[in-house]
Amino acid sequence: MRSSIRLLTFTLSLFLIVVSIPFFPSYAAENTVTYENTELSMTIDIPSDTAMIERTVRKNDELFKNGTFEYITAMTQMRNDGAVLYGKSLDGAYEFEIIGSANEGKVKNLSKLSDRKQDKLLEIYKQQPDIVECSRYSGKNADFFFSLRTLNNADGRFFYGDYYTVFNGQDITVRLISENDKLTDSELNILKNMADSVRFPQKQKLTFSSIQGKGVFVTFIVLFSLFILIILYRRNDESVNRFIIAKIAEYKAASENKDSARKIVKDEDQQSSEAENIHSEEKVSSDNTDSNNDNNSSENNTDDEEDLSSIDLDEAIAAFDDSLK
Repeated sequence: MRSSIRLLTFTLSLFLIVVSIPFFPSYAAENTVTYENTELSMTIDIPSDTAMIERTVRKNDELFKNGTFEYITAMTQMRNDGAVLYGKSLDGAYEFEIIGSANEGKVKNLSKLSDRKQDKLLEIYKQQPDIVECSRYSGKNADFFFSLRTLNNADGRFFYGDYYTVFNGQDITVRLISENDKLTDSELNILKNMADSVRFPQKQKLTFSSIQGKGVFVTFIVLFSLFILIILYRRNDESVNRFIIAKIAEYKAASENKDSARKIVKDEDQQSSEAENIHSEEKVSSDNTDSNNDNNSSENNTDDEEDLSSIDLDEAIAAFDDSLK
């Protein structure tokens, strides 16, 4: 019974884990923190050895007080780039931005476009003058256009990389700006990991089809669970029946053995009683025989005494004298 319950628990647990894998949320990798932006309906994992601010940050924020960021410079850059998040590494090697704006074209979701349409859109995207290199990239959760760019301004020449996508009618760009002459392999890897971590957890609308789909899924789980329970119940029921039958057979055998033992004891008692009766009868018969013998002996003695008493002594003597003559 216990083994069947353990088997049922293991089977159901394994089944629920397998069917629930698509619904498990993705968690941030080690050494990262997750940033969520409700305006863009997205989350992204940022390296933990960075400092970052949103464009809604206040002027008296601690990051401005301790000199990590200069308020006017940071806010101006975010406003010019359309960034919702701005940050930099603690060692000052690179800066990064999350840029979001409404898409002016008809594209609502880049990942849903066919390869042919993505290629056409990429050709238009390449026409931007600061792009040095550009290609398509299929990330873990979305499709992107990857580009390497250069920026010349009063502060000098900068190199940066972009991962661009469109989701829900919003242009979204993950950007990393290097303080070096070009993006290093390490910086390119950091940027790629950030793009791969982009997720768009949507709140599903309650429609008849979605409710129906969930109902079918739940019904399937319930029916499968009942099927397993019925099989195990039948097996357990058969096991219990076999157990009861075996116990009844053992009890019946023990009862028969007990009856046999009682019968043997009863026969032995009966035989012993019969032997005692025979011995008693023999003793009574022997006593009667002895009594008869004693009576006969007494009768003989009495007869002898009667015979002797009936003989005349004088006649006996005379008869004896005559015999001598």
